[in-house]
Amino acid sequence: MYEFVRIIDKAVTVHTTIVSRKTSPQPHED
Repeated sequence: MYEFVRIIDKAVTVHTTIVSRKTSPQPHED
């Protein structure tokens, strides 16, 4: 169950990063 949550959290983080990059052309460094 925890692994599933971690996978979802990771996917959401990646998705948010991609969306933010498309919205603002500013480079986001981790």
